[in-house]
Amino acid sequence: MATKRKSRKQTRSLKQVGVSIGTAIGKVDRRAHQFARAADRKAHQLAKSATERSRKISKAGTLAKAELQTISKQIDTLKAQLVKTTKRLKHALS
Repeated sequence: MATKRKSRKQTRSLKQVGVSIGTAIGKVDRRAHQFARAADRKAHQLAKSATERSRKISKAGTLAKAELQTISKQIDTLKAQLVKTTKRLKHALS
């Protein structure tokens, strides 16, 4: 009978050790999973902000191009006016 009790006690003790090992492994696994999710979220945020920045830069480039075209048209108009004015002055002076 003493051996049965000892055997049960050992079995219970081994089960408790197994449970504590399983608990420790589960906690480590959970923590690793949390870190992986956090890293994944951070990478997603960085990619999203990079995409947003490139979109803003592209938009700024498009606006600058449009502005440059407008300024170019204004310069062409001023050139035409200058040519007309020069012709008038030459005609008036001769």
